[in-house]
Amino acid sequence: MELLTQDGQPLDAETVEQDFAAMMAAPPKEQADKLNVPPKDKDEKPKASAPKTRARTTTKASSTTTKASSTPADPAKLREQRSDGIAGYVQIAAAGCLVTSQQTGSVPLAADAVTLANYAKPLGDAVAETAAANPAFAAIVDKITAAGPYAALAGVVIGMGMQLARNHGVKVAEMFGAVAPEKLLAGVADADAQ
Repeated sequence: MELLTQDGQPLDAETVEQDFAAMMAAPPKEQADKLNVPPKDKDEKPKASAPKTRARTTTKASSTTTKASSTPADPAKLREQRSDGIAGYVQIAAAGCLVTSQQTGSVPLAADAVTLANYAKPLGDAVAETAAANPAFAAIVDKITAAGPYAALAGVVIGMGMQLARNHGVKVAEMFGAVAPEKLLAGVADADAQ
């Protein structure tokens, strides 16, 4: 296959590549003036350079400190963190199904929400167990479940949203920790009485 110009004239690919490489290697004229770098000669061929690599200068102490701060040292706590993280994502999906089913009246989506909510914790536990046995899988799970400010925010927003939904008659929201409005108000009344 031959490259052609707009006029239908053939292009010499090697010359085009050399011109392109030369233009990419030279700073733009206005930038060359600012940097006090003389513009490269058009006929000068670009020199091939070895690929630049970043040297790793991590010391053992700093990598240990980073590792210690990102993952708990206690295996039981790490397992719980992984389980809760995966369960949280499944509950977010369940909440999405629930909200969509309420908007569309879709019975299958409502059933999906119930299924996801019922299996969130067992799935989280199974993933955590597998991660404990497989370091490669654990690395993936740890990246997915790395808790950040957005995870905490999502958890609070979903919890609040589910309680608001329950307050307005969505009984399925109780699977996400929401309580009946009467029970919620009775708890407030009990707190006021004390």
